[in-house]
Amino acid sequence: MINNDQEILLELVGDIYEAGINPAHWSVALANLCQLLDAKSAGIFIKEYQTNTVRIEYAHALPKAVQAIYNLGLGKIDPSFKRMAAVPTGVSSNMLNIEYPEQPTFQRLVIKRAGIGYAAAMNIMDDKNDCYVGIALHRSPESQTFDSETLALFQSLFPHFQRSLRIQREFSRLRMRENALMQGLSHITFGVLVLDELGQPSYVNHVAQQIMKHHPAISLRSKGVVAHSREQNIALQNTIIEVANSTTTGSKKSMCSLGLTHPSSELPLAVMLMLMPLRDSGLEQLSDNSPGKVLMVMSDHEHSTLLSPDALQGVFKFTNAETRVVVALVNGLTVEQIANQNDVKPSTVKSHLKNVFGKTGVNRQQDLIRLVLSGPYSVAGSHGTSD
Repeated sequence: MINNDQEILLELVGDIYEAGINPAHWSVALANLCQLLDAKSAGIFIKEYQTNTVRIEYAHALPKAVQAIYNLGLGKIDPSFKRMAAVPTGVSSNMLNIEYPEQPTFQRLVIKRAGIGYAAAMNIMDDKNDCYVGIALHRSPESQTFDSETLALFQSLFPHFQRSLRIQREFSRLRMRENALMQGLSHITFGVLVLDELGQPSYVNHVAQQIMKHHPAISLRSKGVVAHSREQNIALQNTIIEVANSTTTGSKKSMCSLGLTHPSSELPLAVMLMLMPLRDSGLEQLSDNSPGKVLMVMSDHEHSTLLSPDALQGVFKFTNAETRVVVALVNGLTVEQIANQNDVKPSTVKSHLKNVFGKTGVNRQQDLIRLVLSGPYSVAGSHGTSD
């Protein structure tokens, strides 16, 4: 017969793994841990070796003021880290003396304010190239130390805490990489979307929004990305599905190209679809053979490449006239066409171009175009320049 403690234990193990995916759930997991082990409060403590920062990452029943003071800098002088350094990972132990006479400030602002009289702790992981993670349980001064049975039960939870926290850190790294990727994609001068296998976008950069707004061959609707004609839409949707499932079906089509046409457009809209695997994320072991994300890249040859004059001027210190020359060159105009467009002589355009070469360190128009297109100069909202 399962007693109440066993029921709490089973529920707690589930809470620990749920918290690995949903960090907000750590408050529930730590509350149940305190209930199971008769503790008044608990915290997960992290020390980042690369940044030399120490913080209470998650806590239950620790005063907010104590957490704030600890995270603002007092954590760096926490004597507990020195004591726990001698304890093997995965072994729970009592902090036999919770008094810290060598650190009176820490004793007064953290220990006393939190009402801690006894503590038990366990090292969860300690990677000098990454971080230290530990869990501490607290009891009031009026209580008593944690007995061996309680410590053994605490220790039995070690593998669950370790797996969950490792999963969480990998997800955090993945989110950071994804955020960095999305920030980078927002500056690319091609239209970029990230799609699921049904064609529903999770990311659309500004250039893609502009293309789908103005090019009649493609649009973004409630059911996802849609091509103009029925035949081309069927081909587009089938290609998205095939690319998304290329890793699970063994298909070699992890990258495909299409040309989407419309009677009113002289040139087709160039579209490339490629698989975005979870590569180098540390999450390959979490794969459930579900479809991957699809990166969709679009290039509209009939419309201008959208560049930000402010970004170009901010980096290279171009004048307004020089900026107009650079933007026009990137969009395929010749020196003569630029002169006609701006009602100036070709020699004036060449003079501006000479200044641009001096400011960018290149000597040829193709090198200038390559330099501009490889940088973060795409526009987030098209606007012009004036003298």
